[in-house]
Order: sequence, then structure tokens, then C-alpha cells
Amino acid sequence: MQIPSFQKLDTFDTIMVSKRDRPVVKFVIMFPFGAEVDPHNQQGLTNITGDMLLRGTKSLTRTEIENKLDELGASLSIYTGFHSVSIEGQILKRNFPELLRIIQTILSESTFDEDELEKLKNEITSQLRHRLDDDQGLAKTAFNREMFVGHTYAQEVMGNEKTLSSITKENVETHFKTYFSSKQVLIGLSGDTSNAMLDLCVMTIKRSLPTNDIPQPNAASMNFPKGKILLFVDKPERTQTHFFIGHPTMSMLDPHAFDFLVYQTAFSGGLFQAKYMQEIRVKRGWAYGAYGSVDYRKYASTSYLYTFPKNVDTADAISTSLDLYAQAREGTILSTSDIEFAKHYLYRSFPFKIDTPGKILSQKIHQKHLGLPEDYIETYRHHIEAVQADNIHNRISDFFTKQDFLISVLGSKDTLLDQLVERLKPDQVKVISFEELI
Repeated sequence: MQIPSFQKLDTFDTIMVSKRDRPVVKFVIMFPFGAEVDPHNQQGLTNITGDMLLRGTKSLTRTEIENKLDELGASLSIYTGFHSVSIEGQILKRNFPELLRIIQTILSESTFDEDELEKLKNEITSQLRHRLDDDQGLAKTAFNREMFVGHTYAQEVMGNEKTLSSITKENVETHFKTYFSSKQVLIGLSGDTSNAMLDLCVMTIKRSLPTNDIPQPNAASMNFPKGKILLFVDKPERTQTHFFIGHPTMSMLDPHAFDFLVYQTAFSGGLFQAKYMQEIRVKRGWAYGAYGSVDYRKYASTSYLYTFPKNVDTADAISTSLDLYAQAREGTILSTSDIEFAKHYLYRSFPFKIDTPGKILSQKIHQKHLGLPEDYIETYRHHIEAVQADNIHNRISDFFTKQDFLISVLGSKDTLLDQLVERLKPDQVKVISFEELI
């Protein structure tokens, strides 16, 4: 399947991944702003504004919109990230023009009904409270809040209970008028597509929205934690913990990003053969799984390890994880064969990430969003193949920190905190209740 490039159509960046084996079309309409533009005391405003577009217009109620989508056999969703809001869905090709009429209606005639707004705020609040049962998610949320303190990335795209309660209908209306513009919109289609359908998308957006300039968010500086910080999330009566250990790392735009990708995959990637899995699960049996990953974001990226041992094994597991990090940085934990195994895995598995038009579209939009080169997909396997173990070992110190670690642990404070402080000897200890994370 040929991989297309972005093309300028009118003032829009567009991309079309065609394959006419089924009469189905997937689409993405992406706006170039996200939760980063939320006012500090109204976090969640962008997410709410996007969701409200599907909750009633001058000519269609929320129920009527849902019924029309059902009749068309269509899906239509609105997603908010830190840096984008996207309208996404899929539909049978023959019904595509009718779906675009619905999209035009929600963009040009939404009423932002006050009763629907209150329902939505209550629904989001319920979702946030439900997340109090997700120990892994809470530990990761705490990790991000501390890692990116003072920056947008420390917040939840959905906001929190306090900020949600302050958002009014007038706030939503003003936010929509300020940021929803036809400028810098990205449009993507995949499946049984045509140039005429792409033209119709462009005309729909132009008819629906003004061309006003969008205010740029204030660039907040990154003040990453220094030293070894233990952040303990207290949740009473836990018999096991969930912990994340990590630090800032290089972006995907770094010249050595592929070296890091291969090395990180061999060390702690999602492979049973990865060293971290072998050391924590296979050799010691402390947890069923032990993983590492990199959160690549537009302005900053973090590398982390994660596992979930019993209380009795937690101190040993964290201490060992820190030791493994040190060995990874020193280049003593992985052999050349380990690196080659990870390299071949990445090389051979990549085609499965682009084996459908929808996957290609998602990959192309993601790379555009992160500012990656236009030919990132096309050259991915070439870059992986070019990675050499000797070159990696010359750059390892750029991949991992030497002393600045954030350790986020969710567990029972009365059972574990004193033991962890004594064992780990952190430079700083912070304790919060798990209920503070919503």
C-alpha cells in the first residue's frame, strides 16, 4: 500500500489514504489547540467545549443527533488532547455527505445548552471519581503531576472537580468562538475515498467556521524534579503497591532517537525477553509484569519503569529497579545480542502498525502532530536497521539520568512509608492522599 504525503488544499493540510476494498470511510478533522489553552482555574474547558458540540444544535437535539448517526450507521466522536481537538469517525461511503452535513450543523449551530452542560460536568466528575479504583492510573497521574509541576502536562485534560464546577455556558461559548477557527485545520481521510470527498470536507469546514487567528498558549517552562524524590500516594489497606520510576529524556526529534528506541526496547520494552521483565518477574517473581516505556510529548518526554509487587517485596523491587537503571546507563546490563533481538523485533513488527489505511492515517497524523519528518514512516525501518550496538554504547549517558529520579508509589502509608524512606534514602519525600488526584 502506497504511503501518501500531506498536501495543501486551499489553506488546509490534508492527507488521503485510499484503499477501495470496502465502501467505508474513516476521517479525522483536527484543530491545532487542546487543553494547553485552558485557563488555569478552568482546566477541562477545552474538553467540555468539544464534547458539547454533540449535545444539541439550533435544529437538532442531542437525541436527534444520536438517532441520525444510528440511521446512517456512523460513528462520530470528539477527542481532546493537550495540543489538539479532533472530530473522528467512520461511515459507509454513500452516507458520507450526510455525515458532513451533521458536522457542519454541530460546528455552526451548537447551542451549548445549559442543562446538557450540567449533565456533562456531572458525567465527567463521575468518571474522575471512578478512576479512584484504578491504582495503576493513580500512580501514573501522581507521577505526571510531580514530573511536570507548573506545566500543562501536570494537569488532566478532563480537568478536576474544582475547576469543572466553575465552568459556565458563557465560558464554553466564548472558548468556542475564540479557538474554533478554520485556520490550520488538518483533514485526513482513509478507506474508500476520493478527491471529491476531500474537497467536500474542506468546503464543510469553510462554511462552518470563521477564519480568525487563534491565540497561542503561553509557553510554560519545564522545571523537572532534581535529586531522588519519593512521592507516596497513600491509599489505605493495600496489599500491593504500584510504582513508577522515571525521569525526563530525549524527544523523538533527537538525532539519536532510534538508538534510544532500540536500547529502551531491549531494556524494558513490551517484550517478555526485556531485561526488566526478566529481572523482576522471571528471576525474582516479584510481580506478574514489569515494563518500561517512553511518553513522547510535544514539549517534553519521560522514560519510566512500572511494576506492581506485594507490599513485602516493594522496597526490594524499587531498589533493584534503581540498580537496573544504573546498569542500563553504564551499559553493563545489555549484551550485543540483546540489542540485536530488540532491533529485529522493531524492524519486523513495524509493518503491522501500518497494514491498514486507518493505521497509516493515524501514524501520519501522529507524526505531523509531533513535528516529525514527513517521511518518518517510510524511513522507519531503514533507521532501525542502521542502529549499531557500538554506537549505542557511546551514547547511553544521553538516554538515562544519573541521579534525578522521581519515584511515584501508591500504597498504604502506615505499612510502607517508613521502610521505603529508610531503604531508599530519598532527597525529598512527599505524601498525598489518593483522593487528591481527582
